[in-house]
Amino acid sequence: MLESIAFSERRSFPAAEAGRTAQRTKAEREARDRAFPLSGTRFKEKALRNHACDAPRMRGARLLSMFGLACYIAWSFLFWNGPLLMIGPWDAAGASVAFVVQGIATVVASVLIAGIALRSPSAFLRFAAFALFCGLSIAAVVLLALSRGDESVQQLSIAFALSGAGSTLRLLWEERISLGGVRTVALTVAAAYVLGYVLFVACALLASEAVIAAAIVLSIAGMLSFLAADSIPKRSKGDGGQAKPSGKEAGPDAVQRSALGSTTHGDANASGVLGRNGRASAFFARDIGTSPVATRPPSLKELAKQLPATHLVIVALAFFGYGAMRTTGVIGGYAAGGVLSSALSAGVPALASLVAVLLAYCLHQKNASLTFYVAFPLMVIAALIPPELDPFSGGAAFCIALVGSETIKYVVWFMLVRSFAQDQVSALFILAMLRCAQWLGSVAGQSASLVAPTGQTLSIVVLLALMMALLLAVGLPSRGFFSTPEASVQDRAKPRDHVALAVRRYGLTPREAEILGYWAGGYSSPYIEKKLFISKSTVKTHLGHIYEKTKTSNRQSLLELLESLE
Repeated sequence: MLESIAFSERRSFPAAEAGRTAQRTKAEREARDRAFPLSGTRFKEKALRNHACDAPRMRGARLLSMFGLACYIAWSFLFWNGPLLMIGPWDAAGASVAFVVQGIATVVASVLIAGIALRSPSAFLRFAAFALFCGLSIAAVVLLALSRGDESVQQLSIAFALSGAGSTLRLLWEERISLGGVRTVALTVAAAYVLGYVLFVACALLASEAVIAAAIVLSIAGMLSFLAADSIPKRSKGDGGQAKPSGKEAGPDAVQRSALGSTTHGDANASGVLGRNGRASAFFARDIGTSPVATRPPSLKELAKQLPATHLVIVALAFFGYGAMRTTGVIGGYAAGGVLSSALSAGVPALASLVAVLLAYCLHQKNASLTFYVAFPLMVIAALIPPELDPFSGGAAFCIALVGSETIKYVVWFMLVRSFAQDQVSALFILAMLRCAQWLGSVAGQSASLVAPTGQTLSIVVLLALMMALLLAVGLPSRGFFSTPEASVQDRAKPRDHVALAVRRYGLTPREAEILGYWAGGYSSPYIEKKLFISKSTVKTHLGHIYEKTKTSNRQSLLELLESLE
């Protein structure tokens, strides 16, 4: 009897002690989460544990996002390149003025969205802004339809201004797909351009009244596709909130989708956060445990450190050449032939953008430094093609310039995608500023085409802009434009990144830094072996060196050490 009591005590006391230890550990963890609300490793680990993505549902959301982006692409080409553009009594000068107004409106709307992404804690306000822009895109089509036969370019320019503001609806899908990784962005955008071109040609062949109706339907369908994708739950029912990531979703892309793909110092409504209902939404996100203190908007000094200003300037200079050739390219492309050939040729810029996406992805995967060796010669050739040798009266040169400028833009976008999970600024903010830079350069180029006395003068100005962009790219430091996604953690991490701080403080080697980045992110040893193409023993050896240098003994103590670094 006494022996059984003693045995029971030996079992109960350790159990009670273990319970108290677990409570203390939980309290300490909650205190750390309050102290470090944006700790990358802890946040990603929590997101993977509590908000695992379901692969089939994720594919459905991607398809809906692709369809929504395709609807926008078809709408924009109907308005800016196709039958809707030809409703008005355009000449080259009138079209240039309308395009300049449209570009300025796009810049203003992009800045507004960037401000909302940074300053607004309200998910509803963020979504309401995009609903407003969707309404403006519809109003632009209606106003353009009412202006048919009107000789006043002013009213038509107002319609183009509304279309410029409405075009920022594209950021809705760009932000969503950016959280899926570089490959997801490239494949989704490429498929969207193909489908968008098909939709454009189908709508362009309709009668003028039907084209107007089709443009309105495309705008509404794009917005509804986003709402439909937002309604897809990302956790299987019955998992009790503890679903495990599937094998296909256990990589870095899953972390970017599940974790805070981009935040504004802890803004729980920022991109990529999975909500209480298990739904992934950039605008309907809910708090998942971040501290209210972390919702403080960043200061201008912090923004200056986070914003890739030089990259944005390079994009703006690249699109200067695009803007300088836009008017002649669009008008000449549509006037290439009959009804069918006009519909086909007017949508050729969509296919040029498709080529740019695929080219940028290949360059990004192989060597980003090759971008300018490919993109800039294309833009130089476009600037030097004599108009009399262009079979499309400027359309061919315009498409070549578009391929070059879009290639640079997408390479920059792919580079930024890799940093959205680490940077403490919103992905929506960065993408909005990227679009702002793109259209600032385009507006400057279109304005230059209006004031340039001759075509030769305009070509010289375009070449000077390209030369400045090339000098900026070459003059960037080692962590600049040409840094690849596979660079070491020291090169790509931000100063506030805890892993980078550990690398510098404890003198880890580049290989140890890579392994630490994956190990602290919650990945298993077999995954690291496959990702880095090294053996199991090599991973063990490097982890042993990491533990020895940091004076830790396991992953938990290593995570606690990383979170304590400042």
